[in-house]
Amino acid sequence: MTDKAQAALLKFGTVASVTDAGHVCVQFPDLDGMVSQPLKVVVPRASRDKAHHAPAVGAQVACVVDENIEEGVVLGETYNDQQAPATGNPALWFWRMADGSEFEFDPESGRLKVKTTSDVDVESAGAITLKAASKITLEAPVVQLTEDVVIGGGVAQGGGKGGKASFAGQVESAVDVVAQGKSLVGHRHRENGPGSMSEPPA
Repeated sequence: MTDKAQAALLKFGTVASVTDAGHVCVQFPDLDGMVSQPLKVVVPRASRDKAHHAPAVGAQVACVVDENIEEGVVLGETYNDQQAPATGNPALWFWRMADGSEFEFDPESGRLKVKTTSDVDVESAGAITLKAASKITLEAPVVQLTEDVVIGGGVAQGGGKGGKASFAGQVESAVDVVAQGKSLVGHRHRENGPGSMSEPPA
């Protein structure tokens, strides 16, 4: 029978099962494989704000428990010889999920990188503002805008791909339309035969 009185306040074990988002059962190898009752997992927020990310089954965790392993908390997962950090840069704020998605922030350079393996949904009850000091690049086979578009500056179509603009509705310009140097507003041509120049479009 294991002498529970020998258990220290700080213990390292392996998550045996996840009870719910806030509790896990931990197995302690140095106590003949004893599995604890559900222990509370320490989280960043648990009152008005809610945050949780339970340790995974099989993960090594650090715990603070009583001498009978009946009450305690799980402080979090720890790296070990089998599970090393994903990067060698200790300055990074880094997450790599099991599916390959990553969140990376370098406080030294200020660079933020987010990579996912599936769709990204961002929803706001108000406005969303994207502001960059140089430029914003949207790179995708298709960029779809489902509602009205208001442009404060000019629009340039280029990049060597050519292409055409197609509109299902009316096209209006408050100034002019110019194609190959010819103005729609200022364009004039001779009437049929030897007639005089026609009037500009009305």
